[in-house]
Amino acid sequence: MIKTGFRFIVDHETHTTGTVTLSERDSMAQERVAIGEKVDMRGLLRKL
Repeated sequence: MIKTGFRFIVDHETHTTGTVTLSERDSMAQERVAIGEKVDMRGLLRKL
């Protein structure tokens, strides 16, 4: 089994707001990001 430290969560808000949640497994920190928006993943992951 391969485990990852981060995940994208699609929930009930995704359809209405056009966003997903990026969640860090160990700290449980979360950040909502827009779908289709170019995201600086390194910068975003450092914030979490």
